[in-house]
Amino acid sequence: IKGEILSELNALNYREKAVIYGFYIDGLQWERLSQRVNYSPRQCRNIRDDGLDALGKRFSRNKAISRYRIPEK
Repeated sequence: IKGEILSELNALNYREKAVIYGFYIDGLQWERLSQRVNYSPRQCRNIRDDGLDALGKRFSRNKAISRYRIPEK
């Protein structure tokens, strides 16, 4: 499932991918992320929102991801 998620992340456009990786993977604050990608903090939030919308659509179309259920302990 991890490979499927990474594949869908890599299908995003460069801006969306850079912002999502910076915010969620690298844990950057908006100010630092905006310096890294050369957009304002507000633009970064908008790009993140658009990227998450695109990921949601891609995940729902991906059979492996949409059918995956988290195992209960």
